[in-house]
Amino acid sequence: QRGDEFLPGDFGFDPLQILRGSSAAASFKIQQQEVDHGRVAMLAVTAYVLEEAATGAPITETTPELFEPFIAWPGALSAMDAMFSVASSA
Repeated sequence: QRGDEFLPGDFGFDPLQILRGSSAAASFKIQQQEVDHGRVAMLAVTAYVLEEAATGAPITETTPELFEPFIAWPGALSAMDAMFSVASSA
């Protein structure tokens, strides 16, 4: 243990240096948000499992739109052309 400064799960893993130069309070806030997002992701996976158990069908069959790339959606190319036309004309 490292005493009062010990933070469980903190192994100093920050390969993109996102927290470099941030205050201790800002670092804690970002780390807390990361934990919260991980919890939401676990709930989403649990919902997938429950839906598969309830329907008896794979999640990829019941909600195929979640497993298609955005580029394959109808109108996606024209929407991206419209969004990025300003950047292209500069």
